[in-house]
Amino acid sequence: MVEDFDSFCFQWQQYYDSTEDAQPNGIYDICPNATAEGAVGAGTASDSKASGTTNGKITRANAWWKNWTMANSATATSKAQDILKNAGPTNSPHALNLVPDMRHFFNKVRSNQEAPNFILTDQAIYESYEDEAEDKRQIVQSRFTREAIDLGFDAYTFKGATMSYSDKLSGTLHLFMLNMNHVELVYDPNLWYDMDDWKDTPFQFDRVAYIVSKTCGMITDEPRRHGVMEYAT
Repeated sequence: MVEDFDSFCFQWQQYYDSTEDAQPNGIYDICPNATAEGAVGAGTASDSKASGTTNGKITRANAWWKNWTMANSATATSKAQDILKNAGPTNSPHALNLVPDMRHFFNKVRSNQEAPNFILTDQAIYESYEDEAEDKRQIVQSRFTREAIDLGFDAYTFKGATMSYSDKLSGTLHLFMLNMNHVELVYDPNLWYDMDDWKDTPFQFDRVAYIVSKTCGMITDEPRRHGVMEYAT
C-alpha cells in the first residue's frame, strides 16, 4: 500500500482510469509540466488501474494561478512569457548546461520573493549535478581518526534548497523546484492506515483484514512558488 501511494504521488490524478475510483493528486497535479505527455517514471507500471491518458500539461485558464515551467522547446523569455510563468527554454544536453539553467530558473521562480526550498529530480540529473562538484575536495576524519580526502558529499543543496532524486522519476529528465511551505498532503486523521477487523475466508483457514486510508493527495495554495524544468536530452 505504501508503494502504491508513493507511485500515486509521482503521477497526476487524470492519468488513472476514469471508470475506477478517483486517485489522489500527485506532484504533476500541483506542478504540471509545460508539454503534454503520457505517464512518466517508474510509477507507470506499478498500478493496474492506469489507463495511460495523456496529461500533465498546464491548462489553467488564469495565468496568475500557474506554476513556472522551463522546457526544451519553450519560447524565449519575455515580459509576456513571464506573465504566463514561462522561464524560457532549457539548453540540452543537461550534462553541460544544468547549473546555468537551474540558476536562471531558480531566480525566475523566486522572483525576489519566496524561494524554492526543495528540489526533486531523477537520478540522471542528480548525478550530473554531482559531477559539477567533482573538482571540490573536503578534508574529513576517517574512522581511524586520520585525515582523508573525501571526493563525495552526503547531501547536496542549490542556493540553500535541499536536493534529492527519486526512482519514480527515472528517465523523465524533469526537475521540480518546490516551496514546501505551500505543499500539503491532505488526509483524514480518523482514517489513515487503520486496519479493520479480521474476517474469515469461506472454506479456508486464513483470515483477512484491510488497511484503509483516506486522502485527496497533494495540494498547494501557491502554484507560482513552484516550477518544473524539462530536458530533451
